[in-house]
Amino acid sequence: MRPVHFLVVLASLALTPGLANTFAQPAPAPQQDERKMSKEERMWNGLRETMGVTDDEEWKILMPKIARAQVLAKWSRDLHDARKSMGRLKSLHGINPNDPPPYYLQDLADRARELRAAWEDKDTHPNQIQRDLKAFREARDKAEKELSEELSKARDELRDLVTARQELALIMAGILD
Repeated sequence: MRPVHFLVVLASLALTPGLANTFAQPAPAPQQDERKMSKEERMWNGLRETMGVTDDEEWKILMPKIARAQVLAKWSRDLHDARKSMGRLKSLHGINPNDPPPYYLQDLADRARELRAAWEDKDTHPNQIQRDLKAFREARDKAEKELSEELSKARDELRDLVTARQELALIMAGILD
């Protein structure tokens, strides 16, 4: 399309009743300057916008539930990552970094540290290695069971609060399954 045609189209749209004001209006200002927001704040604002949540009271109810499901899902993924479950469970903090991790994840982290120590000590007796492996596997199985139950419950609670469109947004964001 040549530039002249483009200007003609714009001029004709501007002359259409109601559309002239649409083009003249500035874009709405964001509530907060995005450059000053943390990555986490931008993520939460984006999710809120994607879900179409405009009511602050609704968001105050949904956000902690979403955060809980998100943290539990992350822990679940980390549990299945051999490198992370073998002593690198660094992200054991939850929604509030001051809250201790669930007992079953702390136990798994402790068993993983013992296993790593056995790995690093070349003089560890094979019987000790077998005991440490058994303790680690039992702790991982227990953590997997407990975490799966908690995640399922958190996701069900969240599904009960959201609309179908919001549920779809949470699935697309990887928070619900």
